[in-house]
Amino acid sequence: MKIFYSFLVVIFINSISLVTNAQQWVIVNEFPSPGTDPRGLAWDGELLWNVDDASNNVYSINPTDGTIIQTFVVNPGTGSRYFEGLAYNNGYLYAHSVALFAANLPNQILKIDVTNGSVV
Repeated sequence: MKIFYSFLVVIFINSISLVTNAQQWVIVNEFPSPGTDPRGLAWDGELLWNVDDASNNVYSINPTDGTIIQTFVVNPGTGSRYFEGLAYNNGYLYAHSVALFAANLPNQILKIDVTNGSVV
Protein backbone atom coordinates (compact mmCIF):
# COMPACT_ATOMS: atom_id res chain seq x y z
CA MET A 1 0.00 0.00 0.00
CA LYS A 2 1.13 3.54 -0.73
CA ILE A 3 -0.35 6.87 0.33
CA PHE A 4 -0.31 9.63 -2.27
CA TYR A 5 -2.03 12.87 -1.55
CA SER A 6 -5.36 11.95 0.02
CA PHE A 7 -5.61 8.53 -1.59
CA LEU A 8 -4.46 5.11 -0.54
CA VAL A 9 -3.17 3.11 -3.49
CA VAL A 10 -3.72 -0.63 -3.27
CA ILE A 11 -2.31 -3.16 -5.68
CA PHE A 12 -4.17 -6.40 -6.24
CA ILE A 13 -3.23 -9.32 -8.48
CA ASN A 14 -5.46 -8.03 -11.29
CA SER A 15 -5.91 -4.34 -10.57
CA ILE A 16 -4.60 -1.17 -8.99
CA SER A 17 -7.13 0.78 -6.92
CA LEU A 18 -7.14 4.36 -5.65
CA VAL A 19 -9.06 4.41 -2.40
CA THR A 20 -10.33 7.42 -0.47
CA ASN A 21 -11.46 7.17 3.14
CA ALA A 22 -9.49 3.99 3.81
CA GLN A 23 -11.67 3.11 6.80
CA GLN A 24 -14.64 2.59 4.50
CA TRP A 25 -12.61 1.47 1.45
CA VAL A 26 -14.35 3.69 -1.08
CA ILE A 27 -12.67 3.00 -4.43
CA VAL A 28 -12.53 6.18 -6.51
CA ASN A 29 -10.53 4.83 -9.42
CA GLU A 30 -9.42 1.39 -10.51
CA PHE A 31 -7.60 0.07 -13.55
CA PRO A 32 -6.09 -3.25 -14.60
CA SER A 33 -2.67 -4.18 -13.35
CA PRO A 34 -0.32 -4.09 -16.35
CA GLY A 35 1.21 -7.49 -15.53
CA THR A 36 0.03 -10.83 -14.22
CA ASP A 37 2.12 -10.91 -11.01
CA PRO A 38 2.52 -7.39 -9.57
CA ARG A 39 4.94 -7.31 -6.63
CA GLY A 40 5.62 -3.66 -5.90
CA LEU A 41 4.16 -0.20 -6.28
CA ALA A 42 5.85 3.18 -5.92
CA TRP A 43 4.88 6.84 -6.43
CA ASP A 44 7.29 9.46 -7.78
CA GLY A 45 5.05 12.50 -7.30
CA GLU A 46 3.60 12.21 -10.81
CA LEU A 47 3.45 8.56 -11.87
CA LEU A 48 2.86 5.20 -10.26
CA TRP A 49 5.56 2.58 -10.82
CA ASN A 50 4.84 -1.15 -10.76
CA VAL A 51 7.20 -4.14 -10.93
CA ASP A 52 5.81 -7.41 -12.27
CA ASP A 53 7.51 -10.62 -11.21
CA ALA A 54 6.18 -12.83 -14.03
CA SER A 55 7.67 -10.67 -16.80
CA ASN A 56 10.37 -8.73 -14.89
CA ASN A 57 8.80 -5.62 -16.40
CA VAL A 58 8.77 -2.28 -14.64
CA TYR A 59 5.90 -0.02 -15.70
CA SER A 60 5.31 3.69 -15.21
CA ILE A 61 1.58 4.30 -15.03
CA ASN A 62 -0.63 7.38 -15.27
CA PRO A 63 -2.59 7.27 -11.97
CA THR A 64 -5.59 9.02 -13.50
CA ASP A 65 -6.49 6.48 -16.19
CA GLY A 66 -4.00 3.59 -15.86
CA THR A 67 -2.24 4.32 -19.16
CA ILE A 68 1.19 2.71 -19.33
CA ILE A 69 3.70 5.48 -20.02
CA GLN A 70 6.91 3.45 -20.11
CA THR A 71 7.93 -0.21 -19.83
CA PHE A 72 11.35 -1.72 -19.37
CA VAL A 73 12.67 -5.15 -18.38
CA VAL A 74 14.81 -5.46 -15.25
CA ASN A 75 16.61 -8.67 -14.37
CA PRO A 76 16.07 -9.46 -10.66
CA GLY A 77 19.67 -10.72 -10.42
CA THR A 78 21.62 -13.92 -10.76
CA GLY A 79 20.28 -17.17 -9.42
CA SER A 80 16.69 -17.97 -8.56
CA ARG A 81 15.26 -14.55 -7.62
CA TYR A 82 11.98 -12.70 -7.74
CA PHE A 83 10.79 -9.16 -7.04
CA GLU A 84 9.04 -8.42 -3.75
CA GLY A 85 8.83 -4.65 -3.38
CA LEU A 86 9.46 -1.28 -4.98
CA ALA A 87 10.26 2.24 -3.75
CA TYR A 88 11.13 5.57 -5.41
CA ASN A 89 13.65 8.23 -4.34
CA ASN A 90 15.39 11.06 -6.22
CA GLY A 91 15.01 9.71 -9.76
CA TYR A 92 15.65 6.07 -8.95
CA LEU A 93 13.52 3.03 -8.21
CA TYR A 94 14.68 0.58 -5.59
CA ALA A 95 13.49 -2.98 -6.19
CA HIS A 96 13.76 -5.69 -3.56
CA SER A 97 15.12 -8.83 -5.23
CA VAL A 98 14.52 -11.91 -3.09
CA ALA A 99 16.36 -15.18 -3.50
CA LEU A 100 14.39 -18.40 -3.33
CA PHE A 101 15.06 -20.20 -0.06
CA ALA A 102 16.70 -23.17 -1.78
CA ALA A 103 19.05 -20.87 -3.72
CA ASN A 104 20.90 -19.89 -0.51
CA LEU A 105 21.67 -16.42 -1.89
CA PRO A 106 21.42 -13.06 -0.11
CA ASN A 107 18.53 -10.75 -0.89
CA GLN A 108 19.37 -7.60 -2.87
CA ILE A 109 18.12 -4.08 -3.40
CA LEU A 110 18.51 -3.03 -7.05
CA LYS A 111 18.85 0.69 -7.86
CA ILE A 112 17.12 1.35 -11.20
CA ASP A 113 17.46 4.50 -13.32
CA VAL A 114 13.90 5.52 -14.31
CA THR A 115 15.04 7.19 -17.54
CA ASN A 116 16.27 3.96 -19.15
CA GLY A 117 15.69 1.02 -16.80
CA SER A 118 19.36 0.30 -16.23
CA VAL A 119 20.50 -1.09 -12.90
CA VAL A 120 23.16 1.22 -11.48
